[in-house]
Amino acid sequence: LAAIPLAAQSHRTAVGITGGWSTTGNLTPGFADETVLEPGWTAGLQLETWLGGGRFGLRAAGSHADRTDQTDGRHSVISGDLVLLTRLLPARAGRLVAPYLALGAGAVHFRSAEGAAPIGGGLYGPGPVTRAVAVAGLGHEGEGRRDHEGQEAPQLPGRLGDPVPVEPHQVG
Repeated sequence: LAAIPLAAQSHRTAVGITGGWSTTGNLTPGFADETVLEPGWTAGLQLETWLGGGRFGLRAAGSHADRTDQTDGRHSVISGDLVLLTRLLPARAGRLVAPYLALGAGAVHFRSAEGAAPIGGGLYGPGPVTRAVAVAGLGHEGEGRRDHEGQEAPQLPGRLGDPVPVEPHQVG
């Protein structure tokens, strides 16, 4: 087994595939009939890049989920956002925790499958529904092997997750 670092993953730029489980609350608060989508899977893609000295960055993300409501109507849920990232500590090789603040905005688009009642029983109109969302969060990156300029961090040998050197050889 060999682990090989990818050039697309650094403190400057990252591409990620996301996946997980999500749930929603009542989509029609204040109305007599609740609209709640069943919890389920979600999958997405994100791209982030850190600008200048690596203290500020941008992240663009999108995701998709397929959900059923309480009447068994199916809905496609597509979301996307653009977020400004601010590192609370400068990028440095070997830093165990690199906390950052995330603030941004995006949208969530609900499209009902053919034959399904629209979201909220039509309270938002007969067609697809798009709503603006605010994004705020605090996160951290794990240990970095390279600093923002690509300089290699000093390494301790034999740690779990370290790349395994592989000698090139010919087969045949």
